[in-house]
Amino acid sequence: MIKERGAQTNSGLAIAGFVLGIVSLVFVWLFIIAIPAGIAAIVLGILGLRQIKRENKKGNALAIIGLVLGIVSIVLYVLLITVIFGGIFLRNTVSYSSIKYSGDIGDAETRITTKSIQIKVDANAQFLEQYKNKYGVYPKDLNEGTAKGYYLYRNDGYTDFEYSTTLDGKGYTLKSAGFDKEFNTIDDIIFEISD
Repeated sequence: MIKERGAQTNSGLAIAGFVLGIVSLVFVWLFIIAIPAGIAAIVLGILGLRQIKRENKKGNALAIIGLVLGIVSIVLYVLLITVIFGGIFLRNTVSYSSIKYSGDIGDAETRITTKSIQIKVDANAQFLEQYKNKYGVYPKDLNEGTAKGYYLYRNDGYTDFEYSTTLDGKGYTLKSAGFDKEFNTIDDIIFEISD
């Protein structure tokens, strides 16, 4: 086959970018292929567009498609990882089934103290959830959790927490007396988990 003088040929860079863009999208679930192929598709797509302008070649659409596929595959990979690890993270965090404030909690000093108590309640909730993930049930009491290496606050800085588990050990209630140091008043903080 004889080439005519001045006939346009396809840009090899554009074709390579297009092929790698397809590869990166097909293997988006596989990091070792998706990311390098996606990056290469983007780079080759840009270089292909430059070559097409500079050397008057064909393949503009191939270069653009390769560039777009490379970008899309990297974005999809990041979203995939976010969903996977986000799901794992959310599965291992505690959901608040009820934190009850049964009235006005008062002035600024009371609110700050209540917030510091809430931080201790939240920390206990995280450690208790880790304990359950390891042992299948919540500890019978806070001392049992502490004895097995989990740092659990036993009090809120004023009074001891009231802690009890359900009969099957799959749920618990953690209560703080709050700022006024008395249970069953408006500033109590109650954290309940039930299965």
